[in-house]
Amino acid sequence: MLEYVLITLIMLTCVAVLAVLMVAVREQGSRTVELVASDYP
Repeated sequence: MLEYVLITLIMLTCVAVLAVLMVAVREQGSRTVELVASDYP
C-alpha cells in the first residue's frame, strides 16, 4: 500500500511541476510576442 501512495505523490508532484513550467513558458512567450509587436511599426 505504501508503494502506491508514494507513486501517487510522485506523479502528482511531477504534474504540478510540469504545470508550473507550462505557465512560465506561456507567460514568457506572450512577453516575447508583446515585445516584438511593440517594436513593429
